[in-house]
Amino acid sequence: MGEKIVPNELFFAWVAEELKQGKSVKFKVNGTSMLPLIRSEKDFVTVTPINRETSISKYDIVLFKYNDRHILHRVIGLADGNGKFRLRGDGSYFAEESCTYSDILGVVTQIYRGESTKAINPNSRTLRLYARLWHSMPGFFCRFALKVLKRILR
Repeated sequence: MGEKIVPNELFFAWVAEELKQGKSVKFKVNGTSMLPLIRSEKDFVTVTPINRETSISKYDIVLFKYNDRHILHRVIGLADGNGKFRLRGDGSYFAEESCTYSDILGVVTQIYRGESTKAINPNSRTLRLYARLWHSMPGFFCRFALKVLKRILR
């Protein structure tokens, strides 16, 4: 199957519509904000739609709308009194976003390394532990580790 390149607005309009219809969507990730777990232009993710019964847990990776952009980041804080979730990419050590439940389009249920057909479960105990440790480390350590990892993963 050939690869098509379309503008982000058009692509994510299609993704949002598919998720709204209850379909899961698999696509190649573009961007380094989820390094080291998800590599830009190499890895694929499957995003599964959420519904009113779906609960969002700390350390889930979600696709959400933020300032008219679609972003794939990790939940680092559950809904507060204002109904806002705190989110941050694994590749970001300071910047955070917040969104409401209605801004979340879906949750990542599978990660694929490159062209591999073997799925990685982002909710496995190992990856949950990784997320907990990674997001509890001081910013200066993450900054250093990310510089090293970006050179290695090129």
